[in-house]
Amino acid sequence: MHHEIAVFGVLFPSLLPCALVAGLVWFVLDAAMLRAGAWSLVYHAALARLSLYVVLLGVVAAVWPDP
Repeated sequence: MHHEIAVFGVLFPSLLPCALVAGLVWFVLDAAMLRAGAWSLVYHAALARLSLYVVLLGVVAAVWPDP
């Protein structure tokens, strides 16, 4: 993950697609956990949501193919 992605001459870090994919997966999991009532079991729901995103970002970045 040491390359930049050029879009119309603007350089973006290579972690950006990973962050977008992790955000999409996080959004789906967050909605499912909210609907199931799982966030009420956690003491600090905002911190748990942030932690879930960070873990998802790490997993997506680990499995993302290196260009």
